[in-house]
Amino acid sequence: MDCGDQRAWWGRGAGDSTGAGVMERDRCRVVLLDEYQDTSHAQVVLLNALFGGGHPVTAVGDPCQSIYGWRGASAGTLDRFPTEFARANGEPAPALGLTTSWRNRPEILRVANALSTPLRAAGARVPELRSALTVRDPIPHRSPGGAAGGTVHCAMLPTYADEADWIADSVLAAWRGAAGMPGAAPEHIPVDRRPTTAVLVRVRSQIPAIESALRERGLPVEVVGLGGLLDTPEVRDVVCTLRVLADPTDGAALLRLLTGARWRIGPRDLVALHRRARAIANARRQVAADEASEISPDLLDEATLVEALADLGPAQAYSAEGFARLRAYGRELALLRYRLDQALPDLIADIERTIGLDVEVAVRAGRDGAGDAGLARGHLDALGDVAARFSGETPGATLSGFLSYLAAAEDEERGLAPGEVEVVEGAVQVVTAHAAKGLEWDVVAVAGLSRGLWPGPVRNSDHWLGGLGVLPFPLRGDADGLPELALDEAGDQRAVARAVTDFTDAWRAHDEREERRLTYVAVTRPRRLLLCSGYWWGEGTKRPRGPSVFLREVYDACLDGGPGHLIDAWAPEPTPDATNPTAEVVLRAEWPADPLGGRRPALAEAAGLVRRLMADGPAAALSGPVGPVLAGPVTPTGSTAEPVEPAEPEVDPEVARWQREADLLLAERAELTRLSGAVEVALPGALSVTQLVALRRDPAALARTLRRPVPAEPNPYARRGTAFHAWLEQRFGADRLLDLDELPGAADADAAPDEALVELQERFLASEWADRSPVEVEVPFATVIAGVVVRGRMDAVFARPGGRFDVVDWKTGAQPTGPAADVAAVQLAVYRLAWAELAGVPVDRVGAAFHYVRHGVTVRPADLLDVTGLTAMIAQLPEDSAQH
Repeated sequence: MDCGDQRAWWGRGAGDSTGAGVMERDRCRVVLLDEYQDTSHAQVVLLNALFGGGHPVTAVGDPCQSIYGWRGASAGTLDRFPTEFARANGEPAPALGLTTSWRNRPEILRVANALSTPLRAAGARVPELRSALTVRDPIPHRSPGGAAGGTVHCAMLPTYADEADWIADSVLAAWRGAAGMPGAAPEHIPVDRRPTTAVLVRVRSQIPAIESALRERGLPVEVVGLGGLLDTPEVRDVVCTLRVLADPTDGAALLRLLTGARWRIGPRDLVALHRRARAIANARRQVAADEASEISPDLLDEATLVEALADLGPAQAYSAEGFARLRAYGRELALLRYRLDQALPDLIADIERTIGLDVEVAVRAGRDGAGDAGLARGHLDALGDVAARFSGETPGATLSGFLSYLAAAEDEERGLAPGEVEVVEGAVQVVTAHAAKGLEWDVVAVAGLSRGLWPGPVRNSDHWLGGLGVLPFPLRGDADGLPELALDEAGDQRAVARAVTDFTDAWRAHDEREERRLTYVAVTRPRRLLLCSGYWWGEGTKRPRGPSVFLREVYDACLDGGPGHLIDAWAPEPTPDATNPTAEVVLRAEWPADPLGGRRPALAEAAGLVRRLMADGPAAALSGPVGPVLAGPVTPTGSTAEPVEPAEPEVDPEVARWQREADLLLAERAELTRLSGAVEVALPGALSVTQLVALRRDPAALARTLRRPVPAEPNPYARRGTAFHAWLEQRFGADRLLDLDELPGAADADAAPDEALVELQERFLASEWADRSPVEVEVPFATVIAGVVVRGRMDAVFARPGGRFDVVDWKTGAQPTGPAADVAAVQLAVYRLAWAELAGVPVDRVGAAFHYVRHGVTVRPADLLDVTGLTAMIAQLPEDSAQH
């Protein structure tokens, strides 16, 4: 049962049962219906069954803005409203005209009324709109053609690329004019002085050229819609990283990352990496040939670039810098794989931090959101929201399932629920005309008003004679608003053919009216400036397109409209023997591209100063040739003037405001806490070993964490000794994946950083455990204590004579003392109990120890809690431990 079936079922149910209508009418004494022109016949039947018969119902709509016919809406519903919702005495409901536009300037409405004239001639009973006296003034600026800017500009350009450039230049001029800052770069225009701006397109294939032209001029861009979101560079990097982690054979995603702005691996090193992959594959095939009776090679066993990245081979095969970058990236991917079992939103946030995107987008956004107006951060947040929604709505959500969902969003976005579009300040939004319905901006560019594009080609598959699965029009409740196939008087095949031809012509006119309504919606979105454009040559087209009927009507309105209307450019029609000039353009680009371009020397010098400051202090940083310039005025050489004490730094007003707001929020929370008293927090049905240790250390802190979870400090590398664990894993031959909280030292706040790997290795090799072989390593477990499932993973289990065992947990941090040591011992108590259950031996045959690698000390607590003690710890919480 799809949505249409449900509406029909509801409509029949509401009509058959008088009780449903009575109940709804009693609950809703007055009914207001907005955007009524977008309702379908099934919705009208349902509404009439519930609220018909004279109930107070008011509908508001504009038949000229009915643009959702492709999904069942009918433009005639508003015209039929007076009779379908007649008064109780049977009289038709009165109709009132709302003719004043409080949004658009009169020049814009003159164009809109010209476009809607054929719709009114076809039966749309709506008067022409007139502008209110309070609309905003035009934007003072000059057009790309050099003319004084008006309110409505139209242009016909030679190619689609020229159109994109014209739109971008027009938007930039409008921003400068609105801000009163001629010649200013976009990032220097304050956000509150930028006019809200949108570029409306008919199809998504128009977006790349327009987006590129806008970005080339430094204009921040937001492409609205999930498909557009996935095309943004920062989101694409995250998604490609997810694909490489989920599918090592996805070479395309890996190549994008390797040749991207971060790693910039050149062709020579890529060839060397590919040769290494082939060498690994050949070696594997050789082993298969030597053991043909036991091993049969499979195509899936062929080496991939990811495999070669993990085993680069001799460094001489690569450039020095390329080898260093490839090795660093291989190590980064390996560490990310350890954390693949995180929740999807956490994994995405982890990837952002690991690949440095969080810092990158912060730099791009700038202090006040300038540059890209914070959109880059917003794009990543939007991806996190998509992941969170997918995880919440999909039971057992997996990474592969999420990637399939994103692939479907790219290929079939129209089949997914689109996100709500909101007007964004400080950026140019690129959005489809359908998604722009109901929104308004100061500046709107309607792009692609060319033949075959807007209006688009007529498809016979959309009507019931040519479309499989399309309901025949005579069976529809809104048949009076659709073309009719007149076969009643057709007496022979010729008459039938003529009737079909007339139907096709009527359908073509009906389709054009649908497109005209969409154009009407588009041109009524702006408040102050409307840009309409088309082009002759599209990308890859063999014949010129030319202006569509809609752009011609805008041209005529500008030609006769007087002040405020401007025909900025109008390219002549190409000659019959002309060829598409875009096909002759040879694109040239540096590869791998330098993300800094011409700014690299200055930024490299600035980065050098920062590194010098971090390494040697302010004096060393300012000792370079540019130090005095950056530091401010310097005493001339030989001067005996006394050094001036630096002034106290002024408090940034914005920072002061944040501090004040934070103080107010904390005070409000404290007062609410005082008034409401303690809050009970239920202990969850499952805990990790780390949480159980926290329960012993500070029950109230655990209760606060459970009630209001917050992310842990984002520093998994320095805190958890990941590199040391990877080395131990290789030494002991283990290959199990770990949870983030199960890495060695996960419960230690002062675990040794990964940079101390060599020292940790040396200390471990000198310990009593270096020459012993564990019977099990990285043992996952789940045991029940006091009705609570406790999950964890033991680092290593060693056998002792007499059927005894030692469970050892490697610690890379400092050895605790006093009460902290007693708290840490809870971890060993759980491990001992869990191994006894797994091995089927009595608890007294299992010992447990911490080995503090940095200090070479093994600690075996004497009085570990048994199952009774652990049960008592959980079941008999202190009175305040379950309250917050």
